[in-house]
Amino acid sequence: MIDRHARDAMSEAIQSYMDQRIGSKEFDDTLFQIASGTQDESVWAIKDAAWSFYSDTEDHEIRATKEGWDCLNRLRLVLASDVEAE
Repeated sequence: MIDRHARDAMSEAIQSYMDQRIGSKEFDDTLFQIASGTQDESVWAIKDAAWSFYSDTEDHEIRATKEGWDCLNRLRLVLASDVEAE
């Protein structure tokens, strides 16, 4: 099941974190809130994948290598598509 609203919201949250408009605590809260309101398994999978890019025990701005930035951008591409997690 594709939930376009949830995917767009999660993509925006990732972009906000990458742009340093939100810190890691707000990012974590936002991702969980979006995922908990949908049955779209791709949204859940991306929430889990994004977890490796922040700490949920301390509030901080984004810390990512070039490869990390590339991965976050790829996650946003998946969210923009109609691909479904299996």
